[in-house]
Amino acid sequence: MSRDGGPAFPVQNREFMEAYGGFPGMALRDYFAGQALAAIIGKLDLCGVNPPTGTGATGHSIASRIDIMAAVSTGAYHYADAMLAARMTDDELTRAVSE
Repeated sequence: MSRDGGPAFPVQNREFMEAYGGFPGMALRDYFAGQALAAIIGKLDLCGVNPPTGTGATGHSIASRIDIMAAVSTGAYHYADAMLAARMTDDELTRAVSE
């Protein structure tokens, strides 16, 4: 298994692969990270759209929101890596960690 989990939606159609330069599509790691990110941001209020106080403001500056978003995005990839690791056998996991 590749470190990124291989393609999320593998394509077996030769004509399609040739038309798109052999690109297999989104990596499974990116797909897992996107799914984790959707769940995480569903629980956050960074834009003030649904403020818990009802005041219309989150109390976060633009800079701090960007920092939070970067941390959340990184966290989503940590979840994706954990999901990929959960799919590996012990030998595959040992090889991946040592690379």
